[in-house]
Amino acid sequence: MQLAPQGLYRPAWNACLLGLGVFALCLFGILSRPGGDLASFWPANAFMLGMLVRYPHFAHKGSWVAAATGYLLADALTGSPLTKNLLLNAGNLLSVAGGYLVFRRIDPAMRRLRTPLSVLYMLLAIVCAAFTAGLFGLYANPYLFQDKPIQGFAMWFATEMATDIAFLPALLTLPEWKRERRQWLRQQLQPAKLLPALTLLLSAAFGAAVGGPGAIAFPVPALMWCAVSYSLFTTSILTFGVSAWSLVSIAMTLQGATSGNVDRDLLLSVRMGLSLVMLTPI
Repeated sequence: MQLAPQGLYRPAWNACLLGLGVFALCLFGILSRPGGDLASFWPANAFMLGMLVRYPHFAHKGSWVAAATGYLLADALTGSPLTKNLLLNAGNLLSVAGGYLVFRRIDPAMRRLRTPLSVLYMLLAIVCAAFTAGLFGLYANPYLFQDKPIQGFAMWFATEMATDIAFLPALLTLPEWKRERRQWLRQQLQPAKLLPALTLLLSAAFGAAVGGPGAIAFPVPALMWCAVSYSLFTTSILTFGVSAWSLVSIAMTLQGATSGNVDRDLLLSVRMGLSLVMLTPI
């Protein structure tokens, strides 16, 4: 993947691209925060981790500095106090580092999720990233949200787990060359190939209309159909879309139903349940 010009400035260019991507996804995540709580969907960490693993030439000190700048700038522009900004984004960077340290020890051939065993390795890295976030939440949660430390561990762990499972597989299985991508696109546009995706769209819409935490189960049969009909990359993209839609819509529904006071225990249950459900098609 050629994302930067050749020569002396390529590392700096790559760092800027990574920082801009983190910044944009942070803004999206901040907009999904229900009632000032942790974001319903926070793809910035998964994006950064996936880029460092999928494209190793991004993994240098400049990229970490650029990403940290993207994190801090997004919170600063949306009005977060300095202390909250620093705490939240220290946790984000530590979570990415925890997952990256595991991925570095995995054979590069296993990082593309071409075998069932490689999916287990990915899950190990995700659990490590989520556990690191949870440990940071033990300290940060009482300070930021005046809640119990163990609740902080659970919420930070569940949020990171759900988002990483949704987003990482799509990045790790992204087709490499332009010819490969054109071939993938032609395969997906065949009329017979559209039916599983349309069924998934209808089931997700029906689940949203019914509402409630149980809505996350409505798309599961269609996701299983997609998993046996499409490539792993296509399945990952569809799973990502369903995960993002489910997490954000359910959190906003709960916020509206409780006049802004979100039930954190219910959110925790939804995020953990969704993360396990969305792992199944992968």
